[in-house]
Amino acid sequence: MRTDDAFGSPGLKLLTRSRAVAHQMKTGVIIFSSSFFISIAIFIYPDVILQVLGGANYVAARSVLLWLAFAPFFMTLSSFLIHQVLIPAGEKRLYSKAMFLSLIVCVVLAIPLIFLLGSNGAAIACLGTEFFTAMFLFYNSYSLKLLVKHE
Repeated sequence: MRTDDAFGSPGLKLLTRSRAVAHQMKTGVIIFSSSFFISIAIFIYPDVILQVLGGANYVAARSVLLWLAFAPFFMTLSSFLIHQVLIPAGEKRLYSKAMFLSLIVCVVLAIPLIFLLGSNGAAIACLGTEFFTAMFLFYNSYSLKLLVKHE
């Protein structure tokens, strides 16, 4: 383990790569678990959430909230891959490519779905875009061996 101080500051130790990866994995598990449980709670209790946050006038938005329930999980996955995996690995171009592709996917999905399904279509397009972005980032991160533990 390296014991040299970060930026010459006493008391701040640099993490070795294996400790950094272990910390990243531990943080990822906590973040993904929390996000998944929040998504499950939104899916199970949409009526309660709408009643508390919006009142009786927003009960009609139940179906939209159900469609969007798992969007936070995919957003969390995308953010984690971008900020904790891709950018530290120097893959800024892949980040830009992912954001541009998600813009295209969003427009391609949103226009017909909103026309056909209204607000539910917008929610489906949002969920589909978040799913696409997360899977694109995961696939590319895995392909570049950024998610494989190196010894």
